[in-house]
This record gives sequence, C-alpha cells and structure tokens, in this order.
Amino acid sequence: MNKLQEKRILNNMTPGAKKVSLGERLIELEETVAALPRQAAAVDNAAGANPTKAEFDALLSALRASGVIASS
Repeated sequence: MNKLQEKRILNNMTPGAKKVSLGERLIELEETVAALPRQAAAVDNAAGANPTKAEFDALLSALRASGVIASS
C-alpha cells in the first residue's frame, strides 16, 4: 500500500467529518488557548523548612489570580 492509499483510507475512517480551512482551525485554537489558565505570578521560595501561613497564602493568591485554582 502506498502513501496515497493510506491517506485515502485514513480520511474515510471518520464518517461525517467536514473539511475546514486553516483559518477556521486557527480561530478554534485561539479560543482554546485563551481559555487555558495563565502562568501564575512568581512567589518567593519558603524561607525555611516549614512554610509560614503568609508564604502559603501568597502562593494560593497567585494561583487563584492566574486561574489555576478556583477562587472560591
């Protein structure tokens, strides 16, 4: 089986699939990427072996602000 035959077989494995233009696909990707959480703000490392409540709260605040974890 050559590459063209393989491509035809693979294309026919998804019945009902429609062809989309590259522009349509890029718009879908932009919408998906926009929905992903942003990178959290930098938080200083813990000063000692046991993080303090303030250090832990700073980490939680950064994660909430970026959308990585829920705010409530």
